[in-house]
Amino acid sequence: MPGFTPCFNCCHGPGCSGNGCASVRFLHGAVNQPAVNITLGNRTVINNMRFGSFTPYYRDCGSQNTLVTVTNSQTGAILFRRYLNFASQTSYTVSIINDGSGISLFTLTDSPCSYRNSGCVRVVNLSPNSGPVDVFLSGNGRIFQNVSQLDVTDYRAFGRGSYRASVSESLPCPAGSSVIMGDTYVECSNTRIAIMDSTTLNIMVGGTYTLYIIGLAYQFPALQILTVENDAAF
Repeated sequence: MPGFTPCFNCCHGPGCSGNGCASVRFLHGAVNQPAVNITLGNRTVINNMRFGSFTPYYRDCGSQNTLVTVTNSQTGAILFRRYLNFASQTSYTVSIINDGSGISLFTLTDSPCSYRNSGCVRVVNLSPNSGPVDVFLSGNGRIFQNVSQLDVTDYRAFGRGSYRASVSESLPCPAGSSVIMGDTYVECSNTRIAIMDSTTLNIMVGGTYTLYIIGLAYQFPALQILTVENDAAF
């Protein structure tokens, strides 16, 4: 991973935080923004982090209010600085998102999967221009609909297996109507909409997966699904 800073306090597996610590990782989802360095408390956890990448979890064992600083990796200019509250024995993903011409941070709690004999999937829409989107899963049809910017869905349970996950603009579809999934489109009631991105999603029993929708609809960088497993959730 470009700019990764080795860290002996990094988390690498479930429950890695220890008593009194939180697990915190970062995701760069801000389009047309520079590569960044991120400081968690008094330590730099990653340098030169670019759009579309994410870090492992890091331990945060200090006070619950931790200063997070994001700087331009080329100029050193501070792009964002704020104290964030991280509760002990809790895992978080902090996303860098667009905020006008600058950036902000969007914090999400990563919970473990509570379904037995299944994996858990949810969707977060970080795209600044997509409008509401629908997400589809092969063999299951439309699994989430009308997911607007910064919306976070609830988890849904799916069996172990390899699936094709796809995203499109929100598809007008009357209740009870069937949805047809093609390789490059979805269709309902004679309305056909292009699929903007697809990816392979491998679900394991007990696994928890967040599908982040990042990028720009019909522009560059193109809208994409970024799959992130919550492998340190308590």
